[in-house]
Amino acid sequence: MAETLIFHCTSRDTVLHRLDARTKLLILLVQSAVTVTLPLHAAAVPLAASIGLALSVRIPVRTYLRELKVFALLALLIAGGRYVSTGIWEESITAAMRFSLVVILGLLFMDSTSPDETASALYRFLSPVSKTLASAASVRLMLTLSLIPAILDSVKEIREARLSRGDSPGRRPLRWMVSFSSQVLETVFDKAASLSDALDARGFTQSFKPVPSAYSWRDAAAWCLFIFCTLLSLVIMQL
Repeated sequence: MAETLIFHCTSRDTVLHRLDARTKLLILLVQSAVTVTLPLHAAAVPLAASIGLALSVRIPVRTYLRELKVFALLALLIAGGRYVSTGIWEESITAAMRFSLVVILGLLFMDSTSPDETASALYRFLSPVSKTLASAASVRLMLTLSLIPAILDSVKEIREARLSRGDSPGRRPLRWMVSFSSQVLETVFDKAASLSDALDARGFTQSFKPVPSAYSWRDAAAWCLFIFCTLLSLVIMQL
């Protein structure tokens, strides 16, 4: 089976893996929301910090390079579209940097947090409001996150199988893309149906039991570092 590692949780002993999932999820959401308001010189701070963090925890960049080309192309398209609409190069670079920052943050989160841990973090956030709502939302989130690697694996398997048969885009790229997309969707729907049948056969319910977790000094340090970078970005934005 062809395996794609991007957006998979890896079992490694790093600082990120030791953090509580609630800390990582909140920082991801808050930073993503703040990012859309940052200008070019201020967005460089969290982007540089995220790249430095990715290198420090030894993200397998070489393994991810092939899959990250898609996001690099999207960043270029975003930058080009913004430049065409505004005619300001600074605006286009800022848009590409914001997109790249969100991708890197998502990659770091998915690499260090399993679907069970993410769902457990959501459950703990929602359980004070309603345990029924928290359980249902957590189960759905866990199943959704578990399907993302399967979808990416299917894309890579189908692409490699077609290329091995000599079926490349060639002179008809649009027709090839339509055929390829249809095959991917059909495969994904088949896997979803198989998963649904397997869950029904096991008497699956929406009851959810969160995995054990606890805050530590590492979480406090992560929040302090995040607040410092955010304040630094705001100070730079005022200059």
